[in-house]
Amino acid sequence: MANKGKKQIVKRKKKSAMRIQPAVTDLVYRWTPATSDQGAANSQDQYIDVMRDLSRVNRRFYEQNCNVVLKGITFVYPQAASTADIFTLKAFSAGNTWAVQNAHVKGEALWNQMNQLVLEDNPSIAGKWHGFKVRLDDHHVAANTLNPEDGDEADYLAGEWEYSTYVLPQHDVDPGTGQPLPALERTAHLVGPDFSTRIGLVNAYQESRATVQDIDPSVPAGLAASFFNLLTDSGSQEPELAEVIREDNNMPPYDHLNYPGGSVNADCAVLHQQASASKYNPDGSIGPMILPCGLLRIKGSIIDEPVTVIVHVAEGMYKGVAAQKMGQ
Repeated sequence: MANKGKKQIVKRKKKSAMRIQPAVTDLVYRWTPATSDQGAANSQDQYIDVMRDLSRVNRRFYEQNCNVVLKGITFVYPQAASTADIFTLKAFSAGNTWAVQNAHVKGEALWNQMNQLVLEDNPSIAGKWHGFKVRLDDHHVAANTLNPEDGDEADYLAGEWEYSTYVLPQHDVDPGTGQPLPALERTAHLVGPDFSTRIGLVNAYQESRATVQDIDPSVPAGLAASFFNLLTDSGSQEPELAEVIREDNNMPPYDHLNYPGGSVNADCAVLHQQASASKYNPDGSIGPMILPCGLLRIKGSIIDEPVTVIVHVAEGMYKGVAAQKMGQ
């Protein structure tokens, strides 16, 4: 009987270990989509860093290097709005593609490898909340990033959330002093071209990999009249048929040099869904989606009153939210 009681206790412990941790999973934002000449902070495009904001509202560190599952987005048309009859909200992410996933994995691995140049001998100096953090695209800056609000429409107090920096090896010296020049520093975004002191991870990934052949197989142009083809020719069609076979579908069904999300091919965030609301139907909603790194861009039609946007993160096993590490 005593052993049976012990087994029951063990089972209860295992069951409790799988319990979802408590967490605030609804993030509330307010912003006024307006014309760009009113400043970047009030532009039509705004960004949300879900893992940063979950860290703020839950007072615990949520690592950004995860795919985050959203149950959806709710937004409310402001009744006092006067310049638009319909408000439309669009939701964008980096796109859940193998290129985005692998580019992030490689970017994080090389960032960690770089840091080990110092941390291998000085492991204690890394910050407790040290972790790989990136932006969504080349337009994502602090000025157009929304902050989560509490029930009284006040921003949650912010902590430190610094986007990760690459420090490039420096081999040049100042010709006047003979001293090494300062090493170049770069932060990263998932998709889009390099910009100023930032690099696009998908673009860097594409430039670091071999790609498929532009024509595969590479068949000699003289195949139709070749000896072996003519030797087995049973009628008048085979030379022409050989040419058809040689030419059809011997090139990839995509641009073989430029990845989507790089510098010249779909160099922006991917539109997932959009929905509209009006004074007569004020509640709008957008359905589920996966956000690589929990990074979201929203775009709204022009309106002159604040719009309430609620991001609903799915509940799950990672500190109360549904999230898995980046990578295929």
